[in-house]
Amino acid sequence: MKVAYVGWDATWDKWLGKDWIRPVVPPQFPKDTRVQVEWKGTWYPAVVLDGKLGPHYIHYDDYSKAWDEWVAPGRIRTTP
Repeated sequence: MKVAYVGWDATWDKWLGKDWIRPVVPPQFPKDTRVQVEWKGTWYPAVVLDGKLGPHYIHYDDYSKAWDEWVAPGRIRTTP
């Protein structure tokens, strides 16, 4: 399988054997899970409303539904 690296030109493309390939398994949080979400460097308490293959639709505590958004996994952490 030929792999291309996002943001790199084609000279970095490589052919890799099956033993080098593994599935991507993004973190998945169940509905109603309490989490913290990073926004502009600050972590805010939130709850998961939905999730699909990595991104999660969240609701921030004490904010209106207008602030609900889809969030990438890298911006989510579980609450301690």
